[in-house]
Amino acid sequence: MDAVEWSNFYAFDVMGAVGFGKSWGMLESGEMHEAISQLHSAMVPLGVLGPVPWLLRLATDLPGANKAVQNFMDWCWNQLSEKKKVCVLFRGRERGYLLI
Repeated sequence: MDAVEWSNFYAFDVMGAVGFGKSWGMLESGEMHEAISQLHSAMVPLGVLGPVPWLLRLATDLPGANKAVQNFMDWCWNQLSEKKKVCVLFRGRERGYLLI
C-alpha cells in the first residue's frame, strides 16, 4: 500500500467535496480521477517553463499545447455550473451545511 497515493486520494476527495460539493470518488475506486490526472500532466510544463514566464505564455497560446489544462478547466467549469444549480434550489433555506 502506497501511503502517499492514498493520502493524495483523501486530500483530493476532501477538496472535491468542499469545492464542488461532491467527492472525486478516488478513495472508493482506489484510482486517480481522470481530471486529476490531467491536472498532474499539466503541471509538468510549469516546472520546465516556469522560470521563463514569457516562454510559458507563448507555449499556452500555441494551439493544442495547453490541451490538458483546458480539459481540466472545462471540467471544473461544468462542475461549478452544476453546483450553482444546486445552490439556487436551496436559496431561502438554512445554508449552514451548504458552501456557496
